[in-house]
Amino acid sequence: AESMSGPAQESAVAISEKKMKADFGTAVLKGALCNWLVCIAIWQSAGCKDFASKALAAWLPVSAFVVLGWEHSVANMFFVPLGIHHGSPVTWGDFFVKNLIPVTIGNIVGGSLIVAFGSSLVFGKPGKAVETWIETTFAKRRASKQLNQGFADPAASTRTLENLGLEEPASDSSASERA
Repeated sequence: AESMSGPAQESAVAISEKKMKADFGTAVLKGALCNWLVCIAIWQSAGCKDFASKALAAWLPVSAFVVLGWEHSVANMFFVPLGIHHGSPVTWGDFFVKNLIPVTIGNIVGGSLIVAFGSSLVFGKPGKAVETWIETTFAKRRASKQLNQGFADPAASTRTLENLGLEEPASDSSASERA
């Protein structure tokens, strides 16, 4: 039993055939640019608090890579075999050599060099940006847990934030006012 027929099947075959037309270098470049947008989608959505904002933040860059015809290895692992299953003349060897290998190399370059290494260069020594983000995130979470445990005394809350390095210590005059 066929799982698709008509225009859907024709589209699957056409997509799989089109993905084989790029030369190795072009496929690597399309993969790098694609994963740059995928990583931007992840970073943008990570910065949002509610689901609607996260969905919109991820949707825009992902839609852009689809419209621009850039290549993502994971998406291609669905579309190309689907086309092969429905009669595309693409062989498994062609899929691996002409698409999956160069696109995966490009995806790695796009995610690790363009986004991760580029951000490290912008925000400090490579790796320092991630280390700082992790330290800050966990310090804020610890402070939030301590504050949520029911400090009745606002001065105690302020002293806790100071101990965690999230707030400047109060001057001596304000400390005496709190006491």
